[in-house]
Amino acid sequence: MSENLDRLRPAFTMKAQDALDEAARRRDPGLPMDTRDVLIALMRVDTAGEWERLALDFGGIDTVVAADIPDPDPSAAGLWAGAPVTRTCTRAIKAAVALATEAEMVPAPTGALALCVLGEPDTAAARALTGNAPATYSGLIELAQVALLGGTWHDIHAVLLASFAAVSAHQDTGHDEDLERHALMETLATRHETAAWRGSQVILEADARREAEKLAELVGGRYSCDLPAAMLLATFHMHRYRRLPEGEDAWDHQQVTTWMGVINRINPGMLPPPFSALPNPRDDDVDLMTLNVTAVEHSIRFERTGDHGSLEHAIALLRRGLDVADCAQTGARAVMLSNLCGALATYAEDRKDLDAADEAVTAGRAAVRVIPPGNSDRAVAMAHLGVALQHRFGLRDDLADLEEAIRYGRASIAGEHTAHPGRSKFLASLALTLRLSYQRTTELTQLDESVQLCRQADALEADPESKALIRSNLVGSLMLRFEHVHELDDIDEAIRIGRETVALVPENHPQLAGRLLNLSVALQSRGSRGARTRNEMLTDIADSVTVARRAVSCTDEQHPTRALCLGSLAVMLQTQIFVLSSGPNPDPVHHESDITEAITALRAALKATPATHPDRAGFLNNLGLVLRRRGWPGDLDDAVRDGRAAVELTPSGHQNMAPHLSNLGSALEARFRSTQNRADLREAFTVWREAATSAAGSAPARIASAIKWGELAAAQNDPHLAAEGYQAAVALLPIVAWRGLHRSAQERLLGMWSGLASDAAVWAIRDQRPELAVELLEQGRSILWAQKLHIRTDLTRLAERDRDLAGELDRVRNALDAPRAFPELTAGTAFTVGDQERARRLAEEWDRLVAMARQLEGFANFLRPAPFEELRGASVNGPVVIVNVSAYGCDALLIDRLKVRAVPLPRLAHDEVGERARAMLTALDPDQDTPTRAMDKILTEITDWLRETVVNPVLDRLESESPRIWWCPTGKLALLPLHAAVPPHLISSYTTTLGALVPSEAKPEHRAERALVVGIPETPGQPPLPSVGEELDHIKRHLAHKHMTVSTMLQEKATRADVPQALGSYDWVHFACHGSQDSSDPGSGHIMLHDGPLSISEIAELRLARADLAYLSACETFTGDPGLPDEAIHLASAFQFAGYRHVIATLWGISDYFAPKVTDWVYEKLSPNADVPSAHAAEALHGAIARLRERYPSHPHVWAPYVHLGP
Repeated sequence: MSENLDRLRPAFTMKAQDALDEAARRRDPGLPMDTRDVLIALMRVDTAGEWERLALDFGGIDTVVAADIPDPDPSAAGLWAGAPVTRTCTRAIKAAVALATEAEMVPAPTGALALCVLGEPDTAAARALTGNAPATYSGLIELAQVALLGGTWHDIHAVLLASFAAVSAHQDTGHDEDLERHALMETLATRHETAAWRGSQVILEADARREAEKLAELVGGRYSCDLPAAMLLATFHMHRYRRLPEGEDAWDHQQVTTWMGVINRINPGMLPPPFSALPNPRDDDVDLMTLNVTAVEHSIRFERTGDHGSLEHAIALLRRGLDVADCAQTGARAVMLSNLCGALATYAEDRKDLDAADEAVTAGRAAVRVIPPGNSDRAVAMAHLGVALQHRFGLRDDLADLEEAIRYGRASIAGEHTAHPGRSKFLASLALTLRLSYQRTTELTQLDESVQLCRQADALEADPESKALIRSNLVGSLMLRFEHVHELDDIDEAIRIGRETVALVPENHPQLAGRLLNLSVALQSRGSRGARTRNEMLTDIADSVTVARRAVSCTDEQHPTRALCLGSLAVMLQTQIFVLSSGPNPDPVHHESDITEAITALRAALKATPATHPDRAGFLNNLGLVLRRRGWPGDLDDAVRDGRAAVELTPSGHQNMAPHLSNLGSALEARFRSTQNRADLREAFTVWREAATSAAGSAPARIASAIKWGELAAAQNDPHLAAEGYQAAVALLPIVAWRGLHRSAQERLLGMWSGLASDAAVWAIRDQRPELAVELLEQGRSILWAQKLHIRTDLTRLAERDRDLAGELDRVRNALDAPRAFPELTAGTAFTVGDQERARRLAEEWDRLVAMARQLEGFANFLRPAPFEELRGASVNGPVVIVNVSAYGCDALLIDRLKVRAVPLPRLAHDEVGERARAMLTALDPDQDTPTRAMDKILTEITDWLRETVVNPVLDRLESESPRIWWCPTGKLALLPLHAAVPPHLISSYTTTLGALVPSEAKPEHRAERALVVGIPETPGQPPLPSVGEELDHIKRHLAHKHMTVSTMLQEKATRADVPQALGSYDWVHFACHGSQDSSDPGSGHIMLHDGPLSISEIAELRLARADLAYLSACETFTGDPGLPDEAIHLASAFQFAGYRHVIATLWGISDYFAPKVTDWVYEKLSPNADVPSAHAAEALHGAIARLRERYPSHPHVWAPYVHLGP
């Protein structure tokens, strides 16, 4: 579509308008108006004799009329007075406006219009006057500016070039990918226009330089074929060069030379006279195809041998080819640009050369711009550009590079390129880019995709060497995923593949060091986080040091991975130092040797790393850490200095910011302890606070910082600051137990911070904030159960407000909670990588939907921890006592009559609780075969001790007259029979959390009508239970009197498939069978059915609307995990979270002889006249235990195991 140039009329004088109108009328019929038509018209309207001086040297109007010369681009692009105008003439008319604007002589006079129709040497007007003699063109322009405008510019050629460049900037190329180019050209042209007459500052600003650099990169730099951009950039840099003081102008001078060279290569006729002597770079004798092939051969030689000379020669050949290739040779230029991008990217990574990375990106962009969609070479070019951007990110740490690298990487494997022979390499490159992005953003889906793409690439690749490289990259991604989700399968696979890829590489191969580096990191990661035993840990750590030393020995001073290998060796040594020093019989000589070697390695790594390289931050951080550990005179000052430098070099939002801040805080703390300089103390609190609240850091790193914050404040006896630090740590625990992790990984991670909530509660109590203490214990304990409980209650409320959103959340929740999503749920079922990745993606979708729900009015606290105002409702039926056990001190929190009071328990000690728990568990362990008398003696001593240290101090302060009391013990106190120490007049129940009581009271009560009895007297592989039949007879007899329907599932009918399905149809369920808890894998604790175990995890996933009472007459159904006592991972909790309001369970193994008696007495006492008989479950159990206790008072192992859980 032609541009309407009439809109520019007001920008011209009336005389200039007359000339243009004249040219439009007198143009050759059927042809567009061109620059010669305008020149003739200008001569005709001249009344002042401006053309007479020109006519003496160049001829007058007759000469121009006689010259039948067309414009170089005669196609119509504009309209003036309804007449079509050539594209060349359109440019001249618009350039005249730009020229007049710069010269502040708007409206534009005829002289400005004349200069611009002559302003390019190949216009019809210029050629008509010069007679096609370019040598005379410069004189024409110099004379024309004096004759036609009455003045001179310092360099009229540069002024005209700028005017035409400004016009070019506003031309729309019509290509979507040129939008950014178009915007940058407009910006630079505007700056140039402003600077011409109003001051140079606007083009000397740092932003102006950055814009020019970005435009240069977009259009292909020295390899560009974009003439308008080249003209604009040449002019821009020329003006900067002239205005900058000597000494600051070298870069712009070099840029002027570069861009004039580009113009010369594209169209020598467009060069201003001062540069017209530049030699034409084109060389028709160069065989571009041969040159390109030779360059590729040299690049391959470098990949296989590491010979740097080969790579440099390849780059030189490609540069030469591009310098001599005509822009019309699009295909050859595109392939060479793509190959140059790849070669320069490799060089940039190898030499840590940012200039080479910039040139690689520039060449890559130029290649992508000229290769049309659908061409197979385009996939290669996009892949190379993605790698170049990836390497530049590694040198500059600009996240925009990484995002763009991912975009081009994805495009290289898109639909039209799925059959490309290089697809495996494209997949591997994108996988590596996604891995780097994960390290920067911690978006787990990127890491999952990286692993998936590596596997796809591995399956496609046939070449053994390329396959080994792909698998080495897979090792890196698997290691990182293990660090995030703690799946042992990932790290085991990483080590296995790592060993295989190392074995395939010859000793002198340039890639050996990198593969050894990956293997050493994998071994260290498993040793420090995933080893099953201490011996395995020591072996992995020692192997990691050995492999890391070998990696360093494979590198020389010029090797690209030398610094990384040295830094990695230091990390391996630090891990070994920590492990050996924390174990039995530490070796001080070996310890000192490792520290010295680590410091030497880190200093060498820093020496080999450029000052601006992102890796320096990590090396400095680690050096500070080792110096702090060594502790020589001056080491603490150096540790603080290096820690500060590491933090300063770490970009804001980087995932390493939290650990770097944390280590700086530790260095400051160490120096404070040495010097007592409170400025260090204040700074330590500041950096730990910043680390703990950093949104980008990993949850473990942030928790570690918050704990240090709390610990140091506690050491300073500052309750408020200590509570603040520990509160920050507790708030992060639910993030650690992220729903995207497997249950076993959640348990393992929570076990690392067992007791944290109790420590936090102590300091909240000392800060006179018992309500906060309650909230912290609620938030930081039973996290896995609490998540499920909150979801069920909050989803019900959400469904009343937004049914669709609640439905989406329920869908994702069901998918996450499906048994196939967790390996421990189904014995013998293989757990695939796809399941893991699917679970994590679902978890991220869950997080997104939860965020949406919290935007709704009244739902800001959706699925957030409950405040005390809600939790206090747990005490509506009687007092609830939280017994908090911490190394800092022990207290009871009495929640009664909707208020909370803290009661100190000075005689209760954290360590003694642990010792008593160990003694009891040992005595009760069937494998220990402890005599009954000895067992009862230990249990009696424990109950007496509990009475003195806990129960009596609590009851002395209790104001309630309620006959009931609920206990919520923390830590290993939860493993002990606290109820057995309570006087007989009080009925004891347990609750794992206050939240478990509050919603249970809110759940609609109903009269039970149906009961299911599951009995298995003969279980394959287990001892027989001959009294099961008697137990079932008691139940049937008592429930018949209560007019309840009783169904039974006995022996082979009680299967893993049928029992869970049947539970939903009954109000009560009674299990009379074997039960067991597994301390090594608490989630696999189970009730043994006829065909196998029904596990805790499977039970907890049930949602039973009718569930009311579950009686678990089996062993160890209330036995918690000593390693995770605060998580209450036992069968009783599982049934409670499946929906049962009341659960009767056992703290240890029970006697087959006494079980029927307790069952008989409990069901007998469940009042037949009550509307809700189960409401008396606690009272009924209390009565049964009292009868048994009365008969066997000195045998607590008989009567003490039975407990009630619920309201």
